[in-house]
Amino acid sequence: MGGMEQSPATVTSLRAVVPTVYLPAAIYSVGQGAIAPVVVLSALELGASTGVAAFIGALSGVGMLIGDVPAGAFAARVGDRRAMLWATVLVGVALVGCVVAPSVAVLAVAIAVVGMCNSVWMLARHSYLTEVVPLRLRGRAMSVLGGVQRVGRFLGPFIGAAAMQVWDTDGAYGVYVVAAVGAAVAVACVRDPQPAEPADEPVAPSGSSRTLREHLPVFRTLGVAVMILGAVRAANNVVIPLWGAHIELDATTTSLIFGIAGAVEMLLFYPAGSIMDRFGRRAIALPCLGIMAVALAWMPFTSGFATLLAASILLGIGNGVGSGIVMTLGADAAPAIGRAEFLGGWRLCVDLGFAMGPAVIGGVTAAASLGPAILVMAGLSVAGAGAMARWIPSRRSDGVARTSEPGHTEHLQACKYERSGTPMYTVHSKSIDPRKKRRIRLWALTLGALAVLVAVILPTTPAFADPPAALPASAPEADAKWQPALDYDKDGCYSTPAIGPDGTLNPGLNNSGDLNGNCRDQSDLDNTNAYSRSKCDDSGWCAYLYDLYFEKDQVVPGADAFGHRHDLEHIVVWVKDDQAQYVSTSQHGDYTTDPSDKVAWEGTHPKVVYHKDGGSTHCFRLGGDDEAPENHYGAWQYPDLVGWDNFPSGIRDTLVNADFGSASLAIKDGAFEDNLDKAKPDGIDFDPRA
Repeated sequence: MGGMEQSPATVTSLRAVVPTVYLPAAIYSVGQGAIAPVVVLSALELGASTGVAAFIGALSGVGMLIGDVPAGAFAARVGDRRAMLWATVLVGVALVGCVVAPSVAVLAVAIAVVGMCNSVWMLARHSYLTEVVPLRLRGRAMSVLGGVQRVGRFLGPFIGAAAMQVWDTDGAYGVYVVAAVGAAVAVACVRDPQPAEPADEPVAPSGSSRTLREHLPVFRTLGVAVMILGAVRAANNVVIPLWGAHIELDATTTSLIFGIAGAVEMLLFYPAGSIMDRFGRRAIALPCLGIMAVALAWMPFTSGFATLLAASILLGIGNGVGSGIVMTLGADAAPAIGRAEFLGGWRLCVDLGFAMGPAVIGGVTAAASLGPAILVMAGLSVAGAGAMARWIPSRRSDGVARTSEPGHTEHLQACKYERSGTPMYTVHSKSIDPRKKRRIRLWALTLGALAVLVAVILPTTPAFADPPAALPASAPEADAKWQPALDYDKDGCYSTPAIGPDGTLNPGLNNSGDLNGNCRDQSDLDNTNAYSRSKCDDSGWCAYLYDLYFEKDQVVPGADAFGHRHDLEHIVVWVKDDQAQYVSTSQHGDYTTDPSDKVAWEGTHPKVVYHKDGGSTHCFRLGGDDEAPENHYGAWQYPDLVGWDNFPSGIRDTLVNADFGSASLAIKDGAFEDNLDKAKPDGIDFDPRA
């Protein structure tokens, strides 16, 4: 059975395959979910480094890649049911190996074998369901299969965690063993629905290499499209936790967002299948990738819990809408002779995509940063939607026999492979209805506009908070000795350079989004400056003034009319007889000055925090003795300091003449003396203008 040629089957309702397909699939998926969080922990317990442990965690996916094509050949030779039974036996042995593994190498081999067994199990279920379910139910059948797998993997970590309370990490592997045994019993003991009458042609193994060769046109067109979909879906699993960490959400909050998005996915699998059966595969494939593209393009512009949650829910909607689409397209394309071998190649395309997604995120992040990496995945999703629109054939393709079955849809155009008579399915369509052409053109224009937005507009918008490079540190020894130790509360920006080595001024940021939106990246801590100027007079007093630049000063979240683009805040350390006597911090155009015994110190450096002052704008305050820094590094920060007489040639003039709106540089002539006069402690004999 394959493509549009199907033997009549006794399955008239999906309830008939609950005990043979859906129940075993749900049970088996619980086991997969149970060990997902603990494989890395097992590797660490055996002495693996963090990098090696991460590699061990990825070996299940590597095993699936290795096992995809052999799994198809194996299922074709022994049958789908026997293939599933043998896979559960072998996975049980491999899981015991995980528990008793004396070394990292043994654990690695065991996890790879688990992945290969998973490949056999998944392919056999897919092949079996393709055979016994009529075409009019296929979309729903595959979507429900994808849905129960999601539910099982969602519940697995919770069940595994309960078992780990008693048996530590061995408990999670035990859950998988029990799940595999339970799935095997369900497969072995329940009678399969059988075709009502034999197929016109005997189904016999045709050889994996021959099958893959004959159907190469499908793999290099529609196969590439599902590979892209796999890459985007795999990337979804990493972008939410990575971006959550990037915007400094705690692990619990990020996990909550991830869980809510996953729950949204699980609600959509049956409606997705119904739409596929009624309106065709494009009706699901294009919205799936299009919605995920929008969500991914939005995510780098989120900067707090609410906005990341909204983007993640949209991402979950897109992914959930596409539940079962990959298996349905594979079932549509699979030939009667060599079905299992074909599906092995199909799964290879999908699993290659799953391997690519996190690799693309990691590679682009290493070369640029996380935001552009997520936008690349958004662009890839757009490309995938275009590939689906091009290569999923029309429901009304010429040359395909129509059917009177309710809900029947055609997706692939059949022709005969001339040399052998083996059915081969190409992916082209012709004589498309004019209304369909208009809809396709509308999709193309929409997706093209999104592609332009992602590829051109978004990477160049100043909302990325891409400040100029910092000037090299160069300041007098005394300025560096008293330089404040800085931290930044989470409701505000990090300080950044006001000017770069080439004279580029920081453009600042609009007051929009969250209070710290797009201006609190960890990379900012590694690329920042403070600017200093000092003055000593004949009385023995010295004043050391420090300027810090921030890209915005926002009062309320959203569109803020009360704050301003650019903020410059100032600190003065007052020293006499080589002892710090006072510290002054700028607050809304004025200064608060405190004696040194009221100041927390890190060596000779006063601890100062940039914070939001209640319902007003941001300013400096003194840090506490036991106050834990809230920045990404969890340590007091010392921006690269540039002294008044140590600027590169021409750069100081550009900086002091720059217009930063309501923000003002305190170290420039005239402003320097005025600021010292404002900050000067009462009762000291110091003349800023002497």
